[in-house]
Order: sequence, then C-alpha cells, then structure tokens
Amino acid sequence: GDNKAQREEQLDIIVDETNRLSRLANDALDLSRMQAGQIVMKYTVFDAAQKLRDIVSRYRLLEQTEGFHFVCNAPEHCIVYADETRIEQVVYNLLNNAVNHTEDKKCITLSLHTEKGTAWIAVQDMGSGIAPEDLPLIWDRYYKPYHKDRPGMGTGLGLSIARNLIDQHSGKIEFTSWPGHTEFSVYLPIRK
Repeated sequence: GDNKAQREEQLDIIVDETNRLSRLANDALDLSRMQAGQIVMKYTVFDAAQKLRDIVSRYRLLEQTEGFHFVCNAPEHCIVYADETRIEQVVYNLLNNAVNHTEDKKCITLSLHTEKGTAWIAVQDMGSGIAPEDLPLIWDRYYKPYHKDRPGMGTGLGLSIARNLIDQHSGKIEFTSWPGHTEFSVYLPIRK
C-alpha cells in the first residue's frame, strides 16, 4: 500500500522468506542424504534465544493477515553449540507444522529453556491434535496424520527431517498431542 515503512518491512520479510524457501527446496534430497549419513553438521556457537526471536518475527505477517498469535518465551540469551542453519530448519518445520494444523485458536507458542546442560525448545499449538492411531506414524516420510491442512501447505517431510537433524545433533525430539493441544519438544545438549 501507501505506507512506505510497512511496505519495506514486508519486502524484507519476503526476501528473508525467499532465501529460506530456496534452502528448503532441497528438503527431499537432504532427507535422503541424512538417512544415508552424507550430511555433515557445521557446528558453531550461537545465541539460540535470539535465533528464536528472529524466527518468530518473520511470522508477523501471518498475525496481521490471518489472525495468528505467536508467543516467544525465551531467556535473554542461550548460547549453544550446534549447526545454526539446521536448528533453524527444525524450528521452521515445527512452526510451519503448527501453523498448518492449528484451527480456530490460532495461538502458537515457541519456548526455550535450559536445564542440566540441555537446551529445550518447544512448539505448542491449540489445533485438533493427532489421532492416537496416527501417533506412531508421524515421523514417516510424506505421512500427513491431519485430516485438514491449510491449502497448498506441507509436503509431509518436515517432521521426518526435524527428527533426522536432531538425531544428528545427539539430541531428541518428542511430542504430546490430544484435542486442543500438540507440542513438539526438541532437546539439544549444550556443549561448552
């Protein structure tokens, strides 16, 4: 529109998202490489708390246009030693999964905590949940346990990729789900 500041902010988001989507376009190939042990993690030291705030800020347009509400609960800093690009990919996959499957209550919470040498990242939504019979299958390639998706969203690879990436970090990923609640939790060792 006519608001130059808002237009520039949205263009910055578009550029960021275009770059991110360009990286994610290789998901299927990456997943095959991961499962074949051909992906090498590029570990660096970075602030996971700031990374999560940056990621959530890229979802502000969904708040404005589709009524979503994103909450980011993170300490001021949380320094981790991990592959920053791959952890960012995991968080995007989990957030996009929540966006795709939340319904009337469009509130999504991203949290970061540290405990006993572990960084714990959680993504929680208030969608319809996953049916009990589908729970064992959610990590499978192309499996979509949800009966309703947002139009044009998701390939069924996001959770499988997230699990493989966290396994390669010697971490773990877990979930809980029931009607009105789904939460994915990622646990990463903090190496000093």
